Amino acid sequence: MTNQEIHDDIDLDRTHVGRYELLFPIGRGGMGVVYLGRLTGPAGFEKLVAIKIIHPSLAAQREFTEMFLDEARLAALVHHPNVAQILEVGTEDDILFTIGEFVKGVQLGELARRVHRATGERIQPFLIAHFVRQLCRGLHAVHEQKGPDGDDLGLVHRDVCPRNLLVSQQGYVKLIDFGIAWAKERLTHTDAGILKGKVGYAAPERIRGEKFDHRCDIYASGVILYTLLLGRSPFPGRQLATRIKRILSGQFSFPRHVDPSIDPELERIVLIALAPKPQHRYETARQMADELGSYIEKTANASPEELTRKLVSDHFEQELAMWQRRIEQLHSQRNPSWAASIRENKGPVDWDNYPTEPYEPISGPDKDIQDASITRPLCPDK
Repeated sequence: MTNQEIHDDIDLDRTHVGRYELLFPIGRGGMGVVYLGRLTGPAGFEKLVAIKIIHPSLAAQREFTEMFLDEARLAALVHHPNVAQILEVGTEDDILFTIGEFVKGVQLGELARRVHRATGERIQPFLIAHFVRQLCRGLHAVHEQKGPDGDDLGLVHRDVCPRNLLVSQQGYVKLIDFGIAWAKERLTHTDAGILKGKVGYAAPERIRGEKFDHRCDIYASGVILYTLLLGRSPFPGRQLATRIKRILSGQFSFPRHVDPSIDPELERIVLIALAPKPQHRYETARQMADELGSYIEKTANASPEELTRKLVSDHFEQELAMWQRRIEQLHSQRNPSWAASIRENKGPVDWDNYPTEPYEPISGPDKDIQDASITRPLCPDK
């Protein structure tokens, strides 16, 4: 089923989900459609949210719905600046949905591509380290989350990849879609034991179908760090079988073999995160974040936060300006019939040509990467 079919197959006639008004779609993917929503209250109170409506074909499966709700309720316990908060989950009239924090931002992978297209250069290494450091801080909060009884929940994101990382207009990295990946994965395994489209970020133990823990998220963070630094995947290959073989072998071209300008300290961080065996990786995401922080302190030639804001503003000026126009109109007009006209693309702005890129799913960063040579093993067996 295509993304457009997913979009068309979801009932767009309803105006509300629970307490929240549905305004207009801002993205779609394999799970369903994401809408900009609004909660209003007395004295002009108004809050914008992201509403994800799960595709009916998934919501109709009792096992999926139970797992989805369980996972999302646990995810809603996580409160951290680098994790987009889940505010509410539920069902209504056979509709399965989550209410989440609305992040006006751009996907990290798309930001890297925009910068490269405009300048011919990759993002500066210290800034890439800054992005991944924020990711690791968010992951540590996820991994360390305790339940109401004080016991560790053992949470794992399981879907750490560039499309699930947003860089906000304020310069923060936000991890999204936590709490929904596991339920779908349980029902949509390929023969390799992993979602086919995410194999490039899957740790070897997951591909083998073995027991895994939070260190698979650390591994995925290492893949993101490698890919952003070098503009290519550590495990390239157009054929799925080729990529899986390379991941399982634990062999890839070391960063400094591809680009000698990479700092040895940064390369060491990559190699630890990408260790084939979990026990050879960082024990916690916080350890990885701390080492990235030390590297940033030694090498940053500008404020990472200010530079991030400038990159987002410079390379997404049109999209962000149009987002702002839409949001300003939402604040100035609270008539439900106006919101309905926006959903039907009949608003005062030409929404038919409105770019939804900030929330549109993007292809994987290694989609068009040519095969590369494989070098010595990363971590010899002990």
